[in-house]
Amino acid sequence: MRFRIWHCRLLSAAILAGTGLGCSPSEPASVADPANGKAPATAVPEQAGGTAQAPQVPPAEKPAPASTIEYARFDGGSISKAMFDKEVKFVQRQRQAKAFMVQQTVGKAATPIALTGEELRSMLQSMVDLRLTLIVAKRDGIEVSMEEIEAIVNRDLKDDQSFRDYLNWQQITEADLRRRIREREISRRFIEVRSPECAATPAEVEAEYARLEAEGKMEEKASVDFWQILLKVKVWAAEPEWDAARTKLEAIRARILAGEEFGTVAREASEDPGAAKNGGYQAGIPRGMMPPEMEAALFELPVGEISEPIRVSYGWHLIRVKDRRETGTRPLERAAGAVAESLVGKCRGEVVAKIMEQARKDFHAEILVNPAAK
Repeated sequence: MRFRIWHCRLLSAAILAGTGLGCSPSEPASVADPANGKAPATAVPEQAGGTAQAPQVPPAEKPAPASTIEYARFDGGSISKAMFDKEVKFVQRQRQAKAFMVQQTVGKAATPIALTGEELRSMLQSMVDLRLTLIVAKRDGIEVSMEEIEAIVNRDLKDDQSFRDYLNWQQITEADLRRRIREREISRRFIEVRSPECAATPAEVEAEYARLEAEGKMEEKASVDFWQILLKVKVWAAEPEWDAARTKLEAIRARILAGEEFGTVAREASEDPGAAKNGGYQAGIPRGMMPPEMEAALFELPVGEISEPIRVSYGWHLIRVKDRRETGTRPLERAAGAVAESLVGKCRGEVVAKIMEQARKDFHAEILVNPAAK
C-alpha cells in the first residue's frame, strides 16, 4: 500500500511538471536548449522575502478499504468487496488443487482456474442467498451445534494429521472450516424442512428413467468398482523413499492376503483422504479417469484378486476389483438411486428458488456492482 501511495505521488508530480502547472505564472514551462541539449531548471515562484517555494503536489487519495466497499446489501447485513474477494480466492484454490490432481492422475487439463464473468456474478448472488438462508433459518429455529460440527470434522478427517493436511490443502483456518461446515449443514436442513413434499415414487423414477433412456442419457462408459489403498510419495522424492513406501505397501498386502478385510485395513493405513469414511471403496469409476498404470490393472485384474503395488506419479496403489461393466445402457436397478436423487433435487431447487425470490423482496436485497467489471 505504501508503495502504491508513493507511486501515485510521483506520478502526480510528473504530470504537474509535464503540463507546466508547477511553473511560474509569468513563464511557461522550459524546454531543452537546442544549443547544449540541456533542459534549464523550471522557474520556481518566490514567496514574499525572496524565499523560493517548491511546487506543491496534492496528496494522493487513499483507496477505501475493501471491507467498507459494499458489493451487495440487504436488511441485516451486506457483502463487502473483502468478503467477495476472499470467496473468489477460495474457489480458485479449489480449482487449482483439482487441476493438479487431474493432471497428476490422468494427465488431462481440468477446469480453468480463472472465473468467468458469469461465474463471478453467480457467485455474488449465491453469497447473498446464503446469508438470507441463514437469517430465515435462524428465524425458523434451525441451527447446528458445535458438537455436531465437531462430529462431522472427526468423521471426515480421521486424525490430527489429516485435519492439518486438509487445512493446508484448502489454505483455510480451523475457524473458517467450521464456519463453512455450519453454513452448509444449516442450508441442507433448511431445504429439507421447507420441502417435505419433495419425494420420488417408484413410478416416477421409472417414468424418468424411460425418458432419459429414450434421450440416450443412460448410456455409460465401461466402469469399475474397487477398493484401494494409497501410500503417497512426493513427486520429487528420491528412489529410496519410493522403495520404502513400496516395502510398507507390500507388508499391508500380506496382511490382507492373510485374511484381514481390505476395507478395514484401508481405513487404518490408506493415505487417501476419503478412506476413513469409505474404506477405500470407489464405485462406478469410468474408463479414462485414473492414471494409465492403475487403469490397466483395474480393467485386467481378475475380480476379487489383490494387485501388486502399482506405482503412479504421486505414490503407490494397492487395489482389489469388486465388479466391472462394459459400455452400454445402465439398467434401471443401478440407475434408480441416481434418478430418484435427481428428481428430489429438482423439486427442492424449485422450492428454494421461490423462497429466495420472496426473501430478496422481504429483506430488500440488492446487488450494487457487477463483479465481472471490477
